[in-house]
Amino acid sequence: MLDGKLVDGNQPHIVSYDDFLRVQEMLGNRTGVYTHKKETPRFPLKRHILCAKDHTPFTAYTVKKKNLDYYKCNQVGCKTNESAKKLHSKYECLLHSFNIPDELTDILRDIISRMIEVDNEEERKAEILLKKQKTECQNKMKKCKVRYGMGEIDEEIYETTIETLQERLTKIDHELANCKRNLSNLSEEVDDTLAICCKLDTLWKNASLELSQRIQNLLFPDGILWDKEIDDYRTFNENKALSIIARISSDYKNGKEKNPSEFSSSVHLCA
Repeated sequence: MLDGKLVDGNQPHIVSYDDFLRVQEMLGNRTGVYTHKKETPRFPLKRHILCAKDHTPFTAYTVKKKNLDYYKCNQVGCKTNESAKKLHSKYECLLHSFNIPDELTDILRDIISRMIEVDNEEERKAEILLKKQKTECQNKMKKCKVRYGMGEIDEEIYETTIETLQERLTKIDHELANCKRNLSNLSEEVDDTLAICCKLDTLWKNASLELSQRIQNLLFPDGILWDKEIDDYRTFNENKALSIIARISSDYKNGKEKNPSEFSSSVHLCA
């Protein structure tokens, strides 16, 4: 009858109001509806690994008595069942092939910086346009004040015009601040991208579940195959840019590209 409104009774309170709200919050989470359990960091590769035999996504489970984790294919007739420890270790080795040698980091930093600057070109154009609009708005405000001072417009028109121009100026300043903030983050964005490219295996190993899966999806958007016959992964449809970097890095390590500048030229050609 009170539409959920709380009304104090006459009896002494059994619990405090804060405790009451906390209990209600906990009870409110019990919906009685089945929901999927939240993924745990123990199984970052769950559903990312596909069985090479039938392309069925792997599920995961834990042998509680021994506290051992496993991935497996649930396809009827397939007996692929692998230790999570082994699959994680082999995945790290795979990611290690994408790492960039220290000798090439300065070149890669320059390349990434230039690529991000190109992406930010629209942002710079927007900043120039906003500055122009700000100047125009400020000039209109000055003219309005002069006309009001000369008695050419009355107070009501003056106040309405100034208020409208001030609102517009505030909006422009807000958009300009966002542009400057985005452009000023260039160095940080370059560092983050470089860190990802240089230490993918370490980053993945120590990442949260969310970040590790973002890395996985970045590298292999459609997942990765586990081939039981060769006891290793098989990749397909991997990220083209990172794949090229991995190939060039591998060639450099193997001495096929003696000069680091060849790395720079190759990446620019691929881009």
